Amino acid sequence: SPPSISPKIAPQPTLDGFCVSLVQQNGYGHLRGNADEWVKYINSKEPLYGSVVVLDEGKLGHLALVEDFDRNTIKVIEQNYEGRGIVSRRTIKRDYPRILGFVSR
Repeated sequence: SPPSISPKIAPQPTLDGFCVSLVQQNGYGHLRGNADEWVKYINSKEPLYGSVVVLDEGKLGHLALVEDFDRNTIKVIEQNYEGRGIVSRRTIKRDYPRILGFVSR
């Protein structure tokens, strides 16, 4: 069963300020490409603590780290959603149609 408390993710802004570099510096440095290219890495339809959610947002897609989740929502940490270089958090619904899938280690 999944842990009841999510691991603490406290990512620092990256030099380039993009979403991809944020997830790369948090355990996914071996994966490459713009966010829209990460669909090829999707290996789950379900979130896990610390996994990457691949989203169909923006011109080149978007990536975020899963910080926590429950039956209805997913809490994510992301960079470049509120602006380049800004690390922010938001909650998205599990049935959000722009979720393409998840990349787990």
